Amino acid sequence: MKGKVIIIGGCPGTGKTSISRKLSETLNAHHIDLSKFVIDENLFESIDPERNSFIPNNNLLISKLLQKINESKTLLIIEGHYADIIPPQYVLKAFVLRLHPKKLETVLRQRGWDDKKVYENVMAELLDTCLINAIEQYGPEKVVEIDVTDKCIDDIVNEILAILSNLNNGKRKHINWIETLEKEGILNEYLSKFSTT
Repeated sequence: MKGKVIIIGGCPGTGKTSISRKLSETLNAHHIDLSKFVIDENLFESIDPERNSFIPNNNLLISKLLQKINESKTLLIIEGHYADIIPPQYVLKAFVLRLHPKKLETVLRQRGWDDKKVYENVMAELLDTCLINAIEQYGPEKVVEIDVTDKCIDDIVNEILAILSNLNNGKRKHINWIETLEKEGILNEYLSKFSTT
């Protein structure tokens, strides 16, 4: 697995950083938090004042990441909600963390995010945005969804390790939050709550 990358993607609030840190400790791998990396290495082109976030310069970011990948003597765990910029040939597996939209909303509100930012991210989770981006970049055979709802970090990491130990273990379940909310009888109520955002 030398020189290979494991991607941990997903919407903000799904636990990427905690899970990536634990996974990198377990695998003795190097961990890169893309959001922090962009700031530390001055790889952003501007700041979005509305969202209070840094907009990366993708060309600079990819160039610096490829340098890190090529220099690395260990497996790399790269995490971030835009981690799908890594060229596919370097990626062993891309894990997309999924969190029930109601739980995600709670997490983001606890962070003090405003309604618009919460809405954008909850809708991205509901509509599979991170999953679709990962599949478009890496293909369905390299992408695995992990439902992290109500699971502890150790259980999630063990699930990832089990998949890594058997990379060809067949088709995995697709997470469909719209169907889940419909079964729970709260889809319309939930969507209408955001209709004025």
